[in-house]
Amino acid sequence: MVAAVANNFWKLDTPDKDDLAGKPYARHYLNWSKLTPNQVWRPNTGNPVGWQNGLPDVAIERMMESFQFAVKHGCVGVLIDSVLESWATQGPMYYVLARMTWNPSQDWRQLLDEYYERGFGPASADVKAYWQLLEHSRNRKADEFPAETDGWCEVYDEAFFKRAYGLLDHAAAKVTASAPKYRQRIDFLRIGLDHTKFASDLRELSLRMLLANNNDEQLNQQVRAKWKEMEANANKNLLAIYWPPLRPGERMVRGGLMHPDFMAKGKSRHLAAWKRKAALLFGDAPTTTATSQLQDARSAGWHLVFQDEFKREELGDDWRVLDGKWEISNGGLVGSGALITTRGFPGDNHAGFHRLEFEALTTSPGDAKISDLSSFIQCERQPDDREPWKTGYFLQFGGHYNTVTQLSKRGQSLRIAPDRKITPRRIHRIVLENDRGKIRCFIDGQPVFTEREQISLVGKTRNHIGFYCYTPAKIRKVRLYAKGLPGDLDLD
Repeated sequence: MVAAVANNFWKLDTPDKDDLAGKPYARHYLNWSKLTPNQVWRPNTGNPVGWQNGLPDVAIERMMESFQFAVKHGCVGVLIDSVLESWATQGPMYYVLARMTWNPSQDWRQLLDEYYERGFGPASADVKAYWQLLEHSRNRKADEFPAETDGWCEVYDEAFFKRAYGLLDHAAAKVTASAPKYRQRIDFLRIGLDHTKFASDLRELSLRMLLANNNDEQLNQQVRAKWKEMEANANKNLLAIYWPPLRPGERMVRGGLMHPDFMAKGKSRHLAAWKRKAALLFGDAPTTTATSQLQDARSAGWHLVFQDEFKREELGDDWRVLDGKWEISNGGLVGSGALITTRGFPGDNHAGFHRLEFEALTTSPGDAKISDLSSFIQCERQPDDREPWKTGYFLQFGGHYNTVTQLSKRGQSLRIAPDRKITPRRIHRIVLENDRGKIRCFIDGQPVFTEREQISLVGKTRNHIGFYCYTPAKIRKVRLYAKGLPGDLDLD
């Protein structure tokens, strides 16, 4: 018997971030099934779109794909960490999972239709449409805005709530002459939608409170009042929204839901990430487009420490492939996936600031989708880390299938430029630099981002660079420049 912690609960192809080869969790589960026909599938849920905050984090179809994969490959039991039982926002997930666990041979879609028809009678079609809206919105947040701080106001906007409340109102109108239980159940769902709206309002207030450094007492009182409204709504029915794990604390701070009297319970990195998001949303940050102009590296005081023209046949010892396949072809680095330098710069065990220059273009044929001509600097190289860009500065150019360009620091978004996109098969010239705490990004000579850091990422182990291309690409003319620490100091 094997208890397999395969964290593909939300999506079958979820990658294992700790696997150097980039295998998905499902692949590990499959490999164990070759050794034993008896596995207990024990996934962690995490908090991708507010699951632990009692929000409608419902991905029924994707979850069922993972469940059926587990069953097909020797699953004899299921243990999920954690299901917190907020039935008004996540009920169909619980229902289908429970019924399928009892009898995996059933058609889960028929079970879901049964849930709507038996539970809501004449209003079943509207209630089904309501949950489909929640599932579609949830998947949009997860796919298009995967960062914890991103996508909430874009997805759960006024149009979303107008549509969602409209579907419940339409459902309620259909059961006025029916058994009272149907109206009661629709009111039960409304508690969940109200909770989602309260959380949305609270998140906005929380971010404004962060920008005010918790010093605006009037704003703090508004936040306290919103918490009371949210708790009172949850207490209307203890099965609708399970309140105990939703009290102010670390779990809620991570979701952008903060309380002025409990800020110390949040982790500093979560608070910092949300504060940066607040600055972007409410206009108190520098504009996305930088005002500085691109300068010649040497005239700006940079010293060339590494270059690669790829005029050879083999990849060589300077690069290590982390994911995908890369090769040398026609004076360029060709492939897709991620790779990192094997050496640190300006030297192993030496600290310095980085400026990376390179050219890149997509090589996908015809009208194929393209995604990522992305690069990273000031990163650590760890044997078990498949995503080193989460340790340094990451310029994601044309990510998420050419829908987002953003600058991130240690996995948290700093700036977003949605209008900057890859032009298929065009040679783009890209510069990413940390000029002693001033982070600048240029694409084709034009400034995209400038971020001033009081304490930037630099150190003896933060000295690697690399590239990430999700779809086929070619990289060429790589040059890395460095600057020493102020006063030629080194870090101990």
